[in-house]
Amino acid sequence: MPRAFLRYYNLVLNKRYMLCNNALGLIAGPFFGFLAFSSIVYISIYGLTEQTFGYLFGLNALSAMAGAFVCTRLTNRISDVKLLTICFVGCAAGGLGLLLFGRVHYLCFTLFMCLITFFAGMSRPMSTNIILEQVQADIGTASSFIVFYQFVVGAVCMSIVSRPWENPIRVFSLLTLIVPLIVLATWPMLLGMLRRSGQEF
Repeated sequence: MPRAFLRYYNLVLNKRYMLCNNALGLIAGPFFGFLAFSSIVYISIYGLTEQTFGYLFGLNALSAMAGAFVCTRLTNRISDVKLLTICFVGCAAGGLGLLLFGRVHYLCFTLFMCLITFFAGMSRPMSTNIILEQVQADIGTASSFIVFYQFVVGAVCMSIVSRPWENPIRVFSLLTLIVPLIVLATWPMLLGMLRRSGQEF
């Protein structure tokens, strides 16, 4: 047990790893928030049946899988930096679409949420690779901490969107917009730090 704690302690001291993980791991937050908010928006707000809710919920899962599949097709043609930037912009665009049109119709909400999920799914393989490149040993420990951090971010997002807000769709939409904007704001700083450390993209 002390040896396991030592591994995590050494990981926390790795500045590049922690900064990359803390910034890039945020992008998973809106998807976890959707897990908690989906039944609220589809059943409680839009009054859809449980069966329709299941179809629309599954559509988001397919969007995430499609994003990861497209990522594998594009990584040989487009650099990770450009592709990740596209993903973050795409997530922000989806959040803006939710903010503007998410209350118009449940199909509008579904469309822009699928856009967010698609680009989040596309970004995951590349962002995980960048984070893990910052460690030289204990890759398993680093991988588990990535998952742990994303679950913590997800739990915070789920807690926020589950509160009895007066306008829950607006709150959720703001969350889906603000999170990728934060990632985009920190992205140039991360790239500069990684390039100074000798990494090439």
